[in-house]
Amino acid sequence: GYAFLQFFSHGQRRVEAWLDPFADPTGGGWQVLQGLSGMFAGGLWGEGFSEARPQYTPIAESDFVYAVIAEEFGFIGSLLLVVFFLVLIWRLLDIASRTKPPFAMLLATGIATAFAVQVFLNIGGVTKFIPLTGLTLPLISLGGSSLLVTFVALGLVLAISDGEAVRKRR
Repeated sequence: GYAFLQFFSHGQRRVEAWLDPFADPTGGGWQVLQGLSGMFAGGLWGEGFSEARPQYTPIAESDFVYAVIAEEFGFIGSLLLVVFFLVLIWRLLDIASRTKPPFAMLLATGIATAFAVQVFLNIGGVTKFIPLTGLTLPLISLGGSSLLVTFVALGLVLAISDGEAVRKRR
């Protein structure tokens, strides 16, 4: 990664904006600062549904939708969203672990991993945990191709789980 950053200026700018967004608050650091201020405005409980001001958050409908959710529903709402994603990823991995055919197991594991990485990269970038990547938040962000690929991937896991034997209840 370090070698690539030496050759690509776009990546260097993203890392610089991540490390110190206040160095260029109206340029490279603007997206990060606007997202953070939106999340901060939400406080613990949020401003209420449709009470947020996403017009101040850049790319609010796709890359920074998590900041808008945190502004509307607060820390508690955004934490519940993270819990939802964790449960979904856990269920995807559970389906993969119960699958008998090796190809189906690897496919379901790969889909769960790709889903988890996409969630981590989006939420991590919006919260300034990692540099911004430009990936959308699965199932929530506006985006035709991203949503379509997510639905197809989840449909494949659903088809894999349909072939499982039913567990006996205790």
